[in-house]
Amino acid sequence: MPRGRSRRYRTIDILYANAGMMPESTINFLNAFKHLYRGEIVEMFGNGGDIIVQKHKTTPEGYSECFAANVLGHYLLVS
Repeated sequence: MPRGRSRRYRTIDILYANAGMMPESTINFLNAFKHLYRGEIVEMFGNGGDIIVQKHKTTPEGYSECFAANVLGHYLLVS
């Protein structure tokens, strides 16, 4: 048996699986300038205000890319 932790810890009791994968995002500069022109600066930075646009991609199996990475990937990892 190798030296170190493997002698002391033989099993994994807890596995915190956090992929943190988000869809690819782009910024809609036209909407950003509209919010600046209207004086909605707080709303623009507070909630994104339709400035950040996310591209929806699917896997070849038909699942959302974000769902596949954050849910199905964890299931396959721990099963």
